[in-house]
Amino acid sequence: MPFSLHGLSFFLPILLGLGIVFAWLPKWRRGSLCFFIIVVAISYYLSLIKLSGIWAILGGAALIYTYYVYAFHPFIKVLLGIAITVLAMLMYMHNMPGFHNILIFNNINFATDSVPYKFYLNLDKLSMGFLFLLVVPLCRTSKEWRQSFLAAFVPLGLAVGILLILSLGFHYIRFDPKIPALTLSWCVLNLLFVVVIEEAFFRGFLQHQLALAFKKIPQGLPLAILISAILFGVTHFPGGLKAIAAILSSKISYQNESLFAGLAVVAGCIYGYAYARFPRLESAIFTHFGLKLIHFLFFSYPALGL
Repeated sequence: MPFSLHGLSFFLPILLGLGIVFAWLPKWRRGSLCFFIIVVAISYYLSLIKLSGIWAILGGAALIYTYYVYAFHPFIKVLLGIAITVLAMLMYMHNMPGFHNILIFNNINFATDSVPYKFYLNLDKLSMGFLFLLVVPLCRTSKEWRQSFLAAFVPLGLAVGILLILSLGFHYIRFDPKIPALTLSWCVLNLLFVVVIEEAFFRGFLQHQLALAFKKIPQGLPLAILISAILFGVTHFPGGLKAIAAILSSKISYQNESLFAGLAVVAGCIYGYAYARFPRLESAIFTHFGLKLIHFLFFSYPALGL
């Protein structure tokens, strides 16, 4: 059941946003964690996060902390990495019980032939992504920020050239230039609560750790990019695990949903390439958000209707 922003819940995106921004400030890392704890406490008070959700967050924190601090044996590190990835996938796909996500934008039509746009404050995905954000490599100097920005140029060009052409070819979108009234809100919400959170796991943790594990394997880096991109595509399949199971059993066809997931795999490869060019999260963030913004401003958003 979706919840709308009212009362105390109004402060959740503000506190979450501050917590995410403060993660980039070394002296404010503890403050970042404090904001997150307050968000979880308010969400529990409002019954947006149940006790089972609290245990999932604590379990994720314990696994990630152990992985980075105490997992020295390669076998233990592999087991922990698999456990972290499984838990993250469940939370990113909204298949972990104990979370009631908040509906912020509901059925907004940017064009008569576009599907209605909805935006949720996904507390499950945000909680897990925030934990990754505290441990993955981030830019700390102006030089690193500049290198990340420059590293995103070629991948962003590839993303626009490949993904938008594929999307136009499959009639998934059409050219539709616009500057909607909620553009600023869309930018803030999507940058902080979608792009940063997705890249923190798929590139900052998953691809980075797979690349380290595969460094002695021929073509290990491309393999790490591909695996993380495939899992990225899986989480973009509407309907989650049940819909995927239905397709695999040939019980039902999800043509548009399968196309969206396929495009997400291609996008994941390009974001992974950006991260490989300069291994800081911001390289992938610039590429990812740049593509989303071009899509939002110049093409059917989120997609053409059936």
